[in-house]
Amino acid sequence: MTLEQLIHQHLDELSDLDKDILQFMLANPDKV
Repeated sequence: MTLEQLIHQHLDELSDLDKDILQFMLANPDKV
């Protein structure tokens, strides 16, 4: 299982803020 798959598997357990942060990081890897 890749890291991205692991993240998506646990998204439901995260708060909305954590989801926003993770999605931003995944969409903007050069800004992290």
